[in-house]
Amino acid sequence: MFRNYLFACALALKCAVPATAVTVTLNLAGAVANTQVSNFTFGGYDFQSGYLTLTGFTPFTVDAGDIIDATVTLDGALAVSASIAIPSYAQFLGLNLDGPLDPLFASSSGSLLLSGLLGDLPNPTAAGCSCTSFIGGRASGSSFSFTGLTGGGTIDTLDAPRLIDRISISYQVNPGAVPEPATWALLIGGFAGIGVAVRRQRSILRRV
Repeated sequence: MFRNYLFACALALKCAVPATAVTVTLNLAGAVANTQVSNFTFGGYDFQSGYLTLTGFTPFTVDAGDIIDATVTLDGALAVSASIAIPSYAQFLGLNLDGPLDPLFASSSGSLLLSGLLGDLPNPTAAGCSCTSFIGGRASGSSFSFTGLTGGGTIDTLDAPRLIDRISISYQVNPGAVPEPATWALLIGGFAGIGVAVRRQRSILRRV
């Protein structure tokens, strides 16, 4: 019985050793005309979000420690601006890696470098998230546009390997009165509509 116990312990230790990290290289494309822009109100504040699904990859699996090296080429300039009355606002831009199941625990860190940038968004900008997205931004802003980006980073933590079958660029314009990163982190990360965005934001607000 003691021998069986030792065997079980050895097996558990073997299983606990993380797999070798891999680098995932992505060459993605997007058609600017397909960008979905939504204006909505939540908690008494006006928001604007934009979402563009990218093409040029086959579904893949990521794990903790994996490195994402992405190049995105757009067929035109994607403009980030507020068409609603937000006198003072923050802007956030994300490269989102999403799958059919959301992880319970995940974090990422990296940077994004925008090409064809017109405007004053920091370039490159540090990007990370409490998710598998890479999100950067600024505390206050004005309109800017870009024609592509390079960057990514590392999936720092992940509770289990995650299938990625949808990649997108998204942005969010937040009121200046709501600067807390936890408020926007998952909201920008791969939302598929206002309803999903609001549900994720409520979930985030419950955690903080």
